[in-house]
Amino acid sequence: MVDTGHVDDGQRSDIRPVPFLPQGRADLQVEAVDLADVERRRRRVLPDETPERPDFECLLIVRAGSGRHTVDFQRIPLLPGRIVRVRSGQVQQWSAAGGLGARVVIARRSGGRPWLVGDPVFCDLDDDLRGVVDDLVDALVTAQRRPGSAAIGAGIWTALVGVFDLVAVDRDRPLPEPYLAFRRAIEIEPGRSRNVVDHVADLGWSERSIRRACLEVTGLTPKQLLDQRLVLEAKRLLAYTDRSAASIGAELGFGDATNFQKYFQRLAGESPRSFRRSLAPLA
Repeated sequence: MVDTGHVDDGQRSDIRPVPFLPQGRADLQVEAVDLADVERRRRRVLPDETPERPDFECLLIVRAGSGRHTVDFQRIPLLPGRIVRVRSGQVQQWSAAGGLGARVVIARRSGGRPWLVGDPVFCDLDDDLRGVVDDLVDALVTAQRRPGSAAIGAGIWTALVGVFDLVAVDRDRPLPEPYLAFRRAIEIEPGRSRNVVDHVADLGWSERSIRRACLEVTGLTPKQLLDQRLVLEAKRLLAYTDRSAASIGAELGFGDATNFQKYFQRLAGESPRSFRRSLAPLA
């Protein structure tokens, strides 16, 4: 799960990508490991608080002790019974855990429910659900030792995510497919365009249908959701890299640095430089 490689084009320092690298068999699609094992591997190559962008899904399941984990600027206290969920593409920072007892479950990127700004990052389980989760992880540890257990691992991952969603996500009604399609589109390539039309052109839904679905679910227009996603990506790059605002703006589709600065100021309430300075302790 820890990538020891380094990519540097000599001009910019990007957020460190972390590929899916199970500790066990290379064919594993889902794996459960003790947090202590993860930390031992990480500390051989990386200091704590190093920003990472995993290319996989992750559940951090706390069993005992206390600590802290940071996901997209949100510092999350780690307490027994808490699950932290990190989606592919989010930025996380591991902190010194000390006596923290936890297990980490990782899974290759899936085509399930997409993530967007505002989705819950953690939830707290009651005693009954803690028992359910412990049993599921124990079953996964047993299954992953056996060849040909991919279907079992996938089923257990789905069950674990189901427990998380049961507690953390409002599922009173299913989300409309036009909304889900739009969310997937802007998550895959947020900097493709600041024009909603460009993101919805190949989705098979009219712009009107997508607008109606977005308003129904979030109260926000597709343009507002796209703006949220672009600003989050800008904040990640400003906080966790040393790239210039002009370089970041260019990656996000702004041909002019001044336009990017005005855009960021309008939506974030401060300039890119002020935002970067305010988050210096996160770097």
